[in-house]
Amino acid sequence: MNFSAFSWTTVLYIAVFTSCFAYLTWPLPWKLSRPLAIAILICGLAVTYIRSDSSLHTLLVRYLIFELVFVLWAVLVLNVQRLYAVYLATFFTVLMGVWVSCIDILLSLFGIHDRTILTLVTGFCRVLSVFIIRNHGIRIDGTRTMPLHQILLGMMPAAACFVANLEMMDFLSSVSQSGRAANPFFVLLSVFFFGFTAIAVLLSSESYFTAVQAQQEKERAQQQLQAQYRLFLQEKDADDRLRALHHDLKNHLDTLEAMSHEQSIRNYIDNLREAEARTLHPFQTGNSTLDALLLTKQEMMEQEGIDFSCLVHFTKLDILSPMEICTLFANGIDNAVEANCNNELPRDQRFLRLSGGEVNGNIVVRMENPFLHTLTPKQDLLRSSKPDPSAHGYGMSNMQDIVSAHNGTLTYEAKDNTFTLYWSIPVT
Repeated sequence: MNFSAFSWTTVLYIAVFTSCFAYLTWPLPWKLSRPLAIAILICGLAVTYIRSDSSLHTLLVRYLIFELVFVLWAVLVLNVQRLYAVYLATFFTVLMGVWVSCIDILLSLFGIHDRTILTLVTGFCRVLSVFIIRNHGIRIDGTRTMPLHQILLGMMPAAACFVANLEMMDFLSSVSQSGRAANPFFVLLSVFFFGFTAIAVLLSSESYFTAVQAQQEKERAQQQLQAQYRLFLQEKDADDRLRALHHDLKNHLDTLEAMSHEQSIRNYIDNLREAEARTLHPFQTGNSTLDALLLTKQEMMEQEGIDFSCLVHFTKLDILSPMEICTLFANGIDNAVEANCNNELPRDQRFLRLSGGEVNGNIVVRMENPFLHTLTPKQDLLRSSKPDPSAHGYGMSNMQDIVSAHNGTLTYEAKDNTFTLYWSIPVT
């Protein structure tokens, strides 16, 4: 190959690697400006580039150097956990390397040994695979954290398959140079077993660890909710004792009123009755559990300066257990309070509107709160937007589970800077 062809394929090679890794990490927060960070990556790849002679030793050295470049760049540029940055760099290096060996083996099956064709075909496969994997195969999340054992368990088998595929490519190259013809079945088996197995291991490991993390987050959220429910029961017990005290007070007021003939005293007693009613019964939803819960949440919203309006009344909410009522209403209200506070809204613009009742044999609830972001069709609001989603990520998911268990529906929409959550459950 002449020098000009080598230069052209080298430029294309570096351009593909740079653009693919930049695309893979684009949704993540970057510490540097993106043009500067991309320029640094291009320079790093250009300086460390080793021209391949298809030997196993050269290929291994090349990809080890590329791995080092991508790891250093990811750690220094990406504003994410360092181990997660290392995972992304390793995932990407293995994915990129698998294609050159697979395509080289397949082309050799047809007697094609042109390095330009190899570069073009592998470049196309790399771009396509990164596009598919970023959108459907790997979770790209700036808040994601990964322990070391996950990286080792996920990357070591894939890296082993990748190295085995490079060794098979080296073996088939030596067979071709000796003038012997390789068995086509053996070639295809090598590609699928070693090459595509590496990709399968990458994706299956990612899917498994994501599922494990999701289950752990859901269990932590459930534990948090149960702790909140236990605290709520303690507060409800104290509230019940207070109601008993107020009941006795009511009897005393009745006695005083019967004994009094002065209108001024009667007026004073009437004022005491009104104050007692406002203090003891601020919510009359038809369900004592919900009444106590709303009273607790109202105090929290008053502290945050949130204008809370509540038009709710039920007669058949008892089809839900107290725990289910707490899960549905507490999570919905907590999410709305979080949205009000995280949006950094002035206190005079904070609000939560809660309405609900029974319509056509269904329990129907609607919650509205400010929402200043854009809700894209692919956005999953069952995932938390908090900096620590492990503690809060499955509030909406728990709500969905309860609604689905009762054959109900839960939907949401964002429109005109307002987020609206609806859920309904059939009574029968």
